[in-house]
Amino acid sequence: MLLFVKKKYADAIKSGKKTFEIRAGNRYRNIRPGHKLSINGQFTVFVIAVEHITRLPKTDCYPADHPGPFFKFHIRTG
Repeated sequence: MLLFVKKKYADAIKSGKKTFEIRAGNRYRNIRPGHKLSINGQFTVFVIAVEHITRLPKTDCYPADHPGPFFKFHIRTG
């Protein structure tokens, strides 16, 4: 699955500093550990764990009233 990520976050993922990605929406419900995700079509990461989140921490990515569902993908590069 292709994920579009802002450059600063993509760089952090690629370097290994950012080890998770949070996504909203039912389209992500079937992603499981072992799946590959393409970040901006530039590199691939592997899902090592998935959490279903009911409440988001404060973020600038989603408004506070976003209905979700939310999924937190724990990822590793390479």
